[in-house]
Amino acid sequence: MKTALLSTVAVVFVSTVASARITKVEIDGAALFFLRGHLVSGGDFYYPEEAGSAKHSGSAGYIMELAEDGSVKNLKRNMSSGNAVIDEHVRQTLQRYRFKPATKSPLQWYISFFWPDRIKVILTPAGDQQRRVLGGRKA
Repeated sequence: MKTALLSTVAVVFVSTVASARITKVEIDGAALFFLRGHLVSGGDFYYPEEAGSAKHSGSAGYIMELAEDGSVKNLKRNMSSGNAVIDEHVRQTLQRYRFKPATKSPLQWYISFFWPDRIKVILTPAGDQQRRVLGGRKA
């Protein structure tokens, strides 16, 4: 009985440590400049526990259209990471973003997850014809 209790405590501890893993988020320099000038609020990207446990890496791509008030009017996935949990996490996070009114759109987002602890964010604002492909699967 004592062994079963210790095993349960060990499993809970390992799960807690794994979910508390620190994730390094890198933001492309041009994206950081744009976000500093236009972003009002938004969510944070992190490695979803299920995707991290599966050691999944991949890139998700989304096109974001903004309403006049800076809220997200439309969000369309154009590239899947290959993992439904990551794709949904990115969608929910981007949906919470708010920009200054009249920010030009569409915005092209690429969010790459590199197991075990790194996420890279690339944003291409409207009018910027440069497209960066990070790999992944078409949606």
